[in-house]
Amino acid sequence: MKILYFLLLTLFVTVNVNAQTEPALPSICFNNGPNNNKNNMTVTGNTTFTFATLAAFGASQSSNTITITVASTARYRLYIAGVMTALTASATNTPIPINTFTIASTNRGTSPASVTLSNSYLEVANFTTSTNGLSHTLTITRNPLSTFQEEPGNHTLTLHIRYCQY
Repeated sequence: MKILYFLLLTLFVTVNVNAQTEPALPSICFNNGPNNNKNNMTVTGNTTFTFATLAAFGASQSSNTITITVASTARYRLYIAGVMTALTASATNTPIPINTFTIASTNRGTSPASVTLSNSYLEVANFTTSTNGLSHTLTITRNPLSTFQEEPGNHTLTLHIRYCQY
């Protein structure tokens, strides 16, 4: 009986840890990391969203805004990735595809106005000069899912945000 409890506990912990796994960093982040003495990034807003109902799946839905303030002594790029996890008791629920979410950014520099969220980091801002507390406002939107047929259950979208100097 103790072995069964141990195996169940190990399975639960393993599933929980996998749900929080961060995507691999972009290669530019390994070349020049932030200098903790002169640079920082502050994130204001909710970076985790739970989708528990089927309501309004036929229309797009603006989920939230997040403000990221970057103080950098060098040029930098701001990246975002999303991880969608299904925490349901039923295996019949259809996962919400991660690419149904888009991110629109203010103060994006040379980056695109919006990106379709994915499981790997995508660039949302690119600044070729240093900044002193420049804020980027990200708006997360769920695109229409008009063909979604099943109850989504509890799906959690976790956003990972990084900035990397270059």
